[in-house]
Amino acid sequence: MPLLNVVVSRKITATITIECETAENLDRYAAFTKGPADSVIDEALRHIFAKDKDFQAYLADAKKRDVKPAAGLRVKRSGSHTARATASPESAESSS
Repeated sequence: MPLLNVVVSRKITATITIECETAENLDRYAAFTKGPADSVIDEALRHIFAKDKDFQAYLADAKKRDVKPAAGLRVKRSGSHTARATASPESAESSS
């Protein structure tokens, strides 16, 4: 039984770099869950974000102080260019 419940939802396109072995295991896990690799990544990150208590405390503190990440996720906008955007959910939603 898979550890992650992979659900397909609204997506953005972003550029990331991962190790070859990680990419191979990602493809294997996607086949195991019968879902697309990008959904596996999304669910894995959601799982980590929810379970990491230190990260939850960081988010609460950053929100109180209105701290924005220095480097953002490279989001591919509709068109041919790639632009940088903050990794916040609001920015990701607005760029799709």
